[in-house]
Amino acid sequence: MEHLKTKNPKQLPTRHEIMNEAHINKSILTDAPAKPAEMDDRLVSAVELLRVIWTDDSRPSLRWLRQQQSRQSIPYLKIGARVWFRPSEVRRYFDAVWTSQRRRTRS
Repeated sequence: MEHLKTKNPKQLPTRHEIMNEAHINKSILTDAPAKPAEMDDRLVSAVELLRVIWTDDSRPSLRWLRQQQSRQSIPYLKIGARVWFRPSEVRRYFDAVWTSQRRRTRS
């Protein structure tokens, strides 16, 4: 959303400007099919994030995701009353925090 036009270029865009951009470029915020390279960079809803990151067999519940969000454990973006996630940022977070370490065996 770097290409948003603001009245003052040094200022961050307002919520109104962001939402107008979202209406113009609906592929950013909708479930419209995206190319694989773009999939991780677009903003997605919580339900779509669960579909994008996890397989059916390992997918956590929406409740778990909302708990992580309320604890501010995962990166998210709030625009107005809506919450969006960028799958690439969430994956990086999980890689850094949730990667299991190899146990040391006793000799």
